[in-house]
Amino acid sequence: MIEEYTVEAIRRALARDPRVGELELDVEVDEEAIRVTGTLPTEQRRDAVTEVLEERFPNHRVENATAVLSPEAPPDEEVVG
Repeated sequence: MIEEYTVEAIRRALARDPRVGELELDVEVDEEAIRVTGTLPTEQRRDAVTEVLEERFPNHRVENATAVLSPEAPPDEEVVG
């Protein structure tokens, strides 16, 4: 029960904090650590996940295993003429 409450509190913190604003991250919690996985659009948001969790849950170690989406390569130019 406590773990479920903690997971929900973490998800809410990540969703509501303007530095992160993410709803779709996966969260796992044990007695010592918070592990977050998923994808984020920028490296700054990835860093913000760690910052927010360290601020809000200082008694847990944060394992930020999120990935940053790499921008898609632009399509090859079409030659007209």
